[in-house]
Amino acid sequence: MGRSVWADHIKQSHPEISLYHLARVLGHPDEVWRSHRRGDSELYYLLKSQDRRRYWMVVVKSVGEQQFVATAMTRTTISGSKQIYQRERR
Repeated sequence: MGRSVWADHIKQSHPEISLYHLARVLGHPDEVWRSHRRGDSELYYLLKSQDRRRYWMVVVKSVGEQQFVATAMTRTTISGSKQIYQRERR
């Protein structure tokens, strides 16, 4: 993730997201989905709050062989066109 994506977009537009949260979502997602809007992007989700059913969501975009964080936010629902990963429930 470039500094400008963090400083200019995520930190300003979505101040509830920290670098710690980004690392948690990317390192231990509950689910990963292919974006239904952009075929070059994957949506990483991690449950933020069980009682309110909110998720951290990080959008990872692929350009050639490289991937980068495009944005991050909280969501109330999981969406995507195709699920590509789901953490095993215990």
